[in-house]
Amino acid sequence: MSTAEQSIHEVDFCGQIASAANVLFAQDPAVFPFGEARVEGFGTGAVRRKRKDLRIFERPAEAVAGSAGGRLALCGEVKLPGTPEGRSAFDDRLYQDAAQKADNAGVRFFFTWNVNEFVLWDRSQWEKPPLERRVRAWKLGLTLASPEDVARPENLDFIRTRFLPDLLRDLADIMDEAPVERS
Repeated sequence: MSTAEQSIHEVDFCGQIASAANVLFAQDPAVFPFGEARVEGFGTGAVRRKRKDLRIFERPAEAVAGSAGGRLALCGEVKLPGTPEGRSAFDDRLYQDAAQKADNAGVRFFFTWNVNEFVLWDRSQWEKPPLERRVRAWKLGLTLASPEDVARPENLDFIRTRFLPDLLRDLADIMDEAPVERS
């Protein structure tokens, strides 16, 4: 298959990221408080028919053999570059969709990711304007313009082996240092 013919769909990309994240979580549980990453089904309530792109779960306090599922730690929306929704990780519709899904799931942190840039947001900052709820943004370090660019093996490898480990370490540090919300 020529490079021009290679492409990737959003669900496939999220699946590859979840798989790579799960390998990292298993290899270094002392660094990562996460138990599992999943491409997960559909939301509840008003967003019932909208698929949640990528979800990361905490490692259960007492890991049971064969059980990786702890409490939901982080959820978000992924859009590929070269698509209308993937032009910016700061796109208002992308932000609103991810924020609504985080609200419905009762999770503090959520993200928007257009592959070129990953943005972490904090729901507990609800009194601030949306842009001020941003915790941090991570740039990929590559400029990918299309799903075909994302699908190139060297780009997927870079994302899985160089970008993702650093991103997940940073997320673990941020979430570990965040004050616990009281209900």
